[in-house]
Amino acid sequence: MTNETGDRAKRTMATRPAMVFMRILLFVFDIIFWASGIAVLAVGIWSRIQLATFMQMSGPETDIVCWTLIGAGVFIILISVLGFYATISSKPWLLKLYGFLLIVLFLGELGAGIFGYIRRGTMKSSFQDGLATSLDKYGEDSKVTDNVDDLQETIECCGVTNYTDWFGTPYAESTGVYDSVPTSCCVGGAEATGCVTQNLKTALNLTIYTEGCYAKVIDIIDSDMAIIGGSAVGVIVFQIIGIILSCCLATSINKNTYEVV
Repeated sequence: MTNETGDRAKRTMATRPAMVFMRILLFVFDIIFWASGIAVLAVGIWSRIQLATFMQMSGPETDIVCWTLIGAGVFIILISVLGFYATISSKPWLLKLYGFLLIVLFLGELGAGIFGYIRRGTMKSSFQDGLATSLDKYGEDSKVTDNVDDLQETIECCGVTNYTDWFGTPYAESTGVYDSVPTSCCVGGAEATGCVTQNLKTALNLTIYTEGCYAKVIDIIDSDMAIIGGSAVGVIVFQIIGIILSCCLATSINKNTYEVV
């Protein structure tokens, strides 16, 4: 009986350094995971603000992407706080709960990524249609007018595919000149001097932006999404490490407790 008790004590002593090491690793994971949650939340808020004009011209799916990022960021922060407590308290059931929530988050992010990839074409065409509709409402709806002006001046573009998309629109007809564009198409903005916005078919030197807004916006989104997508893959892979660490630590604690008893 004494020998068996002594063997258990030795095994317990042998597993303690491994447990301490796993706790340290999990605590470091919690810190990085918490920071990633803040980063995801910041990206979501930034996207909601920075792409506000784009989203107002698109369907509801684009807005869902931003709110998904914001929700995921908040969820990651809350889970990481639980992870801190679970790691410090070393309660097996809390560690298992932490691991379970990480799995739920992993599956949610995977599903959102697949949804976004499948629907990316729909979101792009939705923006193209929304932008074309905005050109038809320009000058009639003050909010649409402000959005179009803001978009054209910010990313230096004019029209949907090019500046000729403005020709024959209700706005052009209101000016009395078929081949007209708004002053927000002017190089340097609406306040630019010497900018010609009418009779553009016969103009020798164009002083307006000629490239359409659709291609420019899509290029910006694609470049941003490549960064966001790469970061998301990194976070997902990192979460797998957290799942393994939390489950292994919970198992080690349970085993160590059993051997002591």
